[in-house]
Amino acid sequence: MYVTKGLPPPVLHYDDRQNERPLSSAIRGVGKSERWDWTIRRLLRDAHPDVRLREAVRNHPLFESVTLGALLENRLAVDSFLTECRKLPHCGEIQINRLRQVIVAELDASQQRSINALPLRGVFHKNSVAALEDVYLPMWRLAQFAPFVYVPSSIPEIAKTAAVLAAELAGREDIEAYVEKLSLVRRNLGSLRTATGWIFLDSHTLETILKRQGRYSCLSLEDAQQQRCALEEMAADLPAGIKCVVTDFEATALSSSSVVGDLVVLYGMGGYSVFRNPAMVEQMRLRHEAARAVGRSLTDFLQMIDQPAA
Repeated sequence: MYVTKGLPPPVLHYDDRQNERPLSSAIRGVGKSERWDWTIRRLLRDAHPDVRLREAVRNHPLFESVTLGALLENRLAVDSFLTECRKLPHCGEIQINRLRQVIVAELDASQQRSINALPLRGVFHKNSVAALEDVYLPMWRLAQFAPFVYVPSSIPEIAKTAAVLAAELAGREDIEAYVEKLSLVRRNLGSLRTATGWIFLDSHTLETILKRQGRYSCLSLEDAQQQRCALEEMAADLPAGIKCVVTDFEATALSSSSVVGDLVVLYGMGGYSVFRNPAMVEQMRLRHEAARAVGRSLTDFLQMIDQPAA
């Protein structure tokens, strides 16, 4: 995300899984803070133990769910974080000021990193299933502080039934292991109740799944109905700030991708490419606005589409 001066020309890095956390290393660049992955709770404990905070504040679960990196990569996130802190019991303005001083000190320490972005610098994850941990869990954390857009290739992973997953993965992955990973994502969603964003679904793909066509022809009528129910549950359970829109991807020029802040993830070649490119984000924003204008809610779409045929 931040790159120091004197780096060679921009290159596209391909993840060969040799490093443990390729997304983190790719988007931070050289000169990253060694405390980037620290939670705020650990930061207070290990780097700022003398800061006077009430124990109820210092040990609150919020400080365990937010990392320093999530604040450093988006300055607007600091205000959002402190706003959330104000809602905590026993966290008055004195406590807020002390927290702000800690964060400002960390921001000042990070100033040696260049503000010049490398638009073409990114990382490619050739395994889309593994990208769940390397790409989407970090993005969920960032989504607590920045609006997001999620455009899945078919259905959001958290709403897919095992039968649909099996049809899509076609034996390439351990379905049980992947479902277990998805359960971790679902648990993380509990921390996103105040998040804001948009989810776009392709009308043609949804219809193909629910009508058991193409690669989904292996689904039974019961499988299709279960998937419909899972989508209905997802639509009902989304936080108020997250809207789900069904539109025609071909007509609106959308493709599978995600945007959080100025972090962009593009799906392709069976994997995910991750970039930081503000100019790309602006162009994608215009596409998303056009898609919203001609789309309909997921609930309306499910009511409109024919029930799966036997």
